[in-house]
Amino acid sequence: MDVDPGITGFIIAVAVDGQLECPVSFNYLTGNADIKAPAGYQASLAAQTIAALYSGLLPGCQSGTGSATLAFNGSSNGYDRLPRTLAVDHLASPQDGNDSLLIINRFGGSTSRFTDRIGLLIGTIYDDAGNASDFTRDIPLRQYRNTLLGLYGQNLNSILPSGRKGWMKFSATQANDFALFGAVINVNSSGGQNPRSSFNGGQNLRALTFTSGVTLIISMRPPSC
Repeated sequence: MDVDPGITGFIIAVAVDGQLECPVSFNYLTGNADIKAPAGYQASLAAQTIAALYSGLLPGCQSGTGSATLAFNGSSNGYDRLPRTLAVDHLASPQDGNDSLLIINRFGGSTSRFTDRIGLLIGTIYDDAGNASDFTRDIPLRQYRNTLLGLYGQNLNSILPSGRKGWMKFSATQANDFALFGAVINVNSSGGQNPRSSFNGGQNLRALTFTSGVTLIISMRPPSC
């Protein structure tokens, strides 16, 4: 367990052979993050797990090079595919005191640089009657943290008026394929007095579609003890 007050971001954990300095097939890593943020956002989010599909050492890894390339291609020389389209379930109306914090992480590239940004997202918000409203957003960040009102604007109040609920999906564009992870954390200011209020808490976003074109270059160093 670790405590990091005031720190934002995400952690990537990969099982590695400590002597050969190569990733190994060990599909038993787990964990969770307990989040407390300003404005009352609180949630316990389970780790997002990606299975190794090979046996033993990662194919193609050369010991002593200090790095390895992980391919999330869904084949026997790599790992499971990664989420490309994410869904936000059970969106509740901001007019009923709900304030939903959306967190989006772009995954891939290199852990030594992490210069890739989310870029252009395309998405759709649906109300509980199935009416759809499309949107696009250009996000020049690797991790995006903002309220749904901040992402979508005041039009969200007309899409999800008081007493209504909905859901949202979003993904990378076809021309810019990459993997996404995320979570949503809701806080309600009514203190349970509003019968239309949503829950206080959070959840990881659900994957609707997957991509097999993502790689991640990780740096590896032998343990110091």
